[in-house]
Amino acid sequence: MENSSSTNGEKSPSIPQHQRRKILSPGLGIYRWEITMVLSILHRFSGVFLWLVAVVALLLLSDRVLLHFFTAPDSFVAPLVGFIATIAKDFSYIILAPVFFALFFHGLNGIRHFFWDMGFGYNIKVARASAWLVIGLSLLATVIIAMTMWRLHS
Repeated sequence: MENSSSTNGEKSPSIPQHQRRKILSPGLGIYRWEITMVLSILHRFSGVFLWLVAVVALLLLSDRVLLHFFTAPDSFVAPLVGFIATIAKDFSYIILAPVFFALFFHGLNGIRHFFWDMGFGYNIKVARASAWLVIGLSLLATVIIAMTMWRLHS
């Protein structure tokens, strides 16, 4: 029994049958980039970044595992760790700014997603405005934290 649908049973003249395959995901190349799409991607990246920062911080703060190894006087990396600690102390507001931005961005964008989960903010104008609000508040909070840290170090 043949299907009367125009898409089934017909052969495409431009693509040979052996080269046709089902597209699983259209990919990012066919979409027009929107601020909401960019924030969705950045939300995932910031989550991974914060996870990596947390893992490194926990490892470095663990005095039973790595801290003693890296700071012991006979350690071969002690001079390097001392140099990095000096730089980090003097420029901590610059080093930590991306971490704070990721933290604020991920948190605020997560709140935005909670509102979406409750059914609010699906209007395209509201979605775009809330996206720019997340970016603006994240930048503002990061600048305030960085300036506060800079003033404390001065």
